Amino acid sequence: MLRAIDEVRERGGIGLPYPSPSEYDPIAFLASLSESLANQIERRFRLYGGRLRTTWMFALASNVARRRRRLLRQAKVVRERARYTSTRREGSELGAEGGRLGAIARARRSRERELVERPATLSSFVSDFRALAELASAESGRVVIAIDELDKMDDPEKVRALLRDIKGIFDVPGVYFLVSVSHEAVRSLSLGALDDRNEFNSSFYTVFDLPPATPENCAGLLERRGAVPREVALVLAVLAGGNPRELLRLVEIVGLVVTGGEAAVRAIREEAMGLRREIVTAGNLLSTPPPGQESRIGSFNSLPV
Repeated sequence: MLRAIDEVRERGGIGLPYPSPSEYDPIAFLASLSESLANQIERRFRLYGGRLRTTWMFALASNVARRRRRLLRQAKVVRERARYTSTRREGSELGAEGGRLGAIARARRSRERELVERPATLSSFVSDFRALAELASAESGRVVIAIDELDKMDDPEKVRALLRDIKGIFDVPGVYFLVSVSHEAVRSLSLGALDDRNEFNSSFYTVFDLPPATPENCAGLLERRGAVPREVALVLAVLAGGNPRELLRLVEIVGLVVTGGEAAVRAIREEAMGLRREIVTAGNLLSTPPPGQESRIGSFNSLPV
């Protein structure tokens, strides 16, 4: 996804990496996403200090200049709506919690309501984002937005609800969304086969099932990131099961080793220690009383490393 963002930027387009939310709140999600896109647009078409690009200054009367001014105005409007709506929501929550603030809280809510041109609704946020993204893609040629780890939300039902509420932003011409979800999340979401109709693949045109990385690819990744012996890289790639993120975690665990055997021993020893800690610190399951301190210590010492 980062390579796609870099490539579209090199070609004059707009690329936006966006972290996935950890809680379900579609209005907060759309407000933050809209503000991030507005900021990217301003960075793309303005110089620091707010001055227009030099090429633009010599073409103020051209259609390009007018389109870009319109795009920047729209970006400013969308960002203000997102910020003021967020402020108003936070202010209302503060007023509800702090009853003794009295007139101060009420005055604040009144002042903030004047900054909002219309009520903050889900449909209005979808409409604002679509209008801004369409103008941005028409002017820059292409917009790529990458949302990583959509499965960070704990409750699968909330992921489904979020997709249902925001799916209207995914079909803007010239705007491409790249969204990643782990295989574990796919199973927990019960998404089923890729050709079944569900919240995930009905929100997106194409769903790719990425296979594990090959040992050669993992070794190449580590070579680009630093001096890791090839033998060590190949061993860790096998232990990581082709998962690049797990591969990098194992590299941090094994440290500076020069042989595959050393790497395997250190990695497996650390995994075994982690399993011991997980077993003896496990909470109460199925209404079974947790083991006492003596039992926990005995279990820890009896497990092999």
